[in-house]
Amino acid sequence: MSSAPADHQPSFWLSARIAGVVWRVTPDCREVTRLTSEDRDRELPFTTRTQLGLHRWFCKDCARYAAQLDLIRDAAQRLPEHLAKSKQPVLAGDARSRLKQALRERIRE
Repeated sequence: MSSAPADHQPSFWLSARIAGVVWRVTPDCREVTRLTSEDRDRELPFTTRTQLGLHRWFCKDCARYAAQLDLIRDAAQRLPEHLAKSKQPVLAGDARSRLKQALRERIRE
């Protein structure tokens, strides 16, 4: 009967220890999502950005959230160029106001 030496730990042991350290030195997921959103508005301090990156390296949900924010930001930045390329008719100011008035009257009924 062969067995591993007493000082030999399974390979997942090291991963679990590293993950435990990461969870202790990084903010929780709720704070990471708040900071991730804030990071899109202003540059965070280097240590905070490092903590966020480390957390997202281990937490796939927070990494997915950051990727979704990036996708939304990129889509929003491209929206004006797509609107300019579209050939959709634009309502004249008086037609727009008549339509709004008709909708208001319809809602009151």
